[in-house]
Amino acid sequence: MTDSEPKTGASLTGSLFESPLALLVLGLFPSIAITTHVSYALALGGGVLVVMAGSRLVASLLAPVIPPRIRFGVHLVVIATLVTAVDQAVRAYAPALSKALGIYVPLVAVNCLILGRMAPGRSSAGKAVLGALGMGVSFALSLSLVALVREVLGSGTITLFPFGRWNGIVTVAGLSRNPIGAFALPAGAFLVVAYLAGLANWAALRRQEARKGRAEETGTSARSPSERESPRGSSAPEATG
Repeated sequence: MTDSEPKTGASLTGSLFESPLALLVLGLFPSIAITTHVSYALALGGGVLVVMAGSRLVASLLAPVIPPRIRFGVHLVVIATLVTAVDQAVRAYAPALSKALGIYVPLVAVNCLILGRMAPGRSSAGKAVLGALGMGVSFALSLSLVALVREVLGSGTITLFPFGRWNGIVTVAGLSRNPIGAFALPAGAFLVVAYLAGLANWAALRRQEARKGRAEETGTSARSPSERESPRGSSAPEATG
């Protein structure tokens, strides 16, 4: 893997449309394993967001002073340190959540997301962090959406984090008594991810067609009135003697 230059103009808004679940490459494993509860998806998405933003910030700051041949190795060390810190924090303050997430905290954050998409570049620290935040938020939202659909249809509940006397569980009337159990199984996760990926592809095609239509309208309006009124290939009338 080379230290490629990041795309110009990378921003938080632009990265939001780069959904790992929509591409079905980076977010497939967590979308099947831990999306049975919305709280699991939010916790994993938050951890990934912290690790991605922190590692990209440190990598951008260290890139000018580190030789290119060892830059990627240093980036790996930074990522491993942040992932370990997040994992230990979850184990200390939320042991039940840590047990539910299991190996997917280090496995997904390092192997699937950060190592696959976050190679250190030479952009400024601000742009690097914005790009990382965009992809992290996109991943967290996509994962939470899959979990929301699966839990509502498969269990009839929405599990969030407890607060005070509230246990953090919202019951969906009707589905709580007669849930669609297939959505709680791995097959249901594949089905939800497939429909969301198809919806993302449809939206991308619609945006592409809209941009094409605007480009054609701009090209038409840029022509002179005589060019718009006269058909193509028609010659000017001959002068009479």
